[in-house]
Amino acid sequence: MKILTFLLSFLVILSLGFPLLAQENGEEETEERENPLELTEPDPLLRPAIEQRPLTPLEQRRLDENLDDLAVQAANEWEANNPEAAFEIWYRELRLRRFLGRVAEVNALGRVGQVAWESERNPDLAVIRERLETIQTEAEEEETLEKPLYWALGKAYEKIRLYPNALAMYELILADVRQMEDINQLETTLKTMGQLHLGWFKYTDAASVYEELLELARSQYDDAAIMDYLEQLAYIYDQMVEPEQAIATRQQLLERYLKKELVTQIAPLKIALAQ
Repeated sequence: MKILTFLLSFLVILSLGFPLLAQENGEEETEERENPLELTEPDPLLRPAIEQRPLTPLEQRRLDENLDDLAVQAANEWEANNPEAAFEIWYRELRLRRFLGRVAEVNALGRVGQVAWESERNPDLAVIRERLETIQTEAEEEETLEKPLYWALGKAYEKIRLYPNALAMYELILADVRQMEDINQLETTLKTMGQLHLGWFKYTDAASVYEELLELARSQYDDAAIMDYLEQLAYIYDQMVEPEQAIATRQQLLERYLKKELVTQIAPLKIALAQ
């Protein structure tokens, strides 16, 4: 009987303790999840009443220089294998970049986001992605998503490998480039879009892009680029399981290899054609 009473008392104590522990753990998780880009404590690099009176051009230039210094400090901490210290400084820089305008902030978000992606810092990547998407949404709602901003967003999304968002911005960029009639810029933009499609295994879309690149290279009589795009298309057609197109593309490639006497390339290509 005494043993039973003891066990019941012990269970009651545990049941009373668990909610408290759960509450404490929940508070800790909440603190851990606080968005480092949304901290609002005053910063010595900003003067008081910044929200009521925007920065003057001189103040913007000084802040820009100070933020460049912060970026260098963060990069130095990163190189010294102090990642947490580095990101703490980078987040401070990113919070302050807002006061220099959306394009400046987006460029910085892309730069830091690339570090987060390459080092697989997924929580940091999620924070940066959320901020980029917020900027885009706000600009769309305000009808202020104009050329400098969507060019910056496209590059930033590309750096963090956010395919749908990057592609949407690059479609706008491509329309601009076509109007500019700048062949080099057109090629660069198409190649970026082609790589985005390939990165997400969108082979049909990639084929359309590389077919246009091939025609562009032919119009410029650029043999090196022609062979490069034929190689890419042969690979893409293989992935699409389009054997006839793959064979025709490799035959064109073989003709160019023979013409250029690229001996080391000819044998493997003949084997691929035979298969």
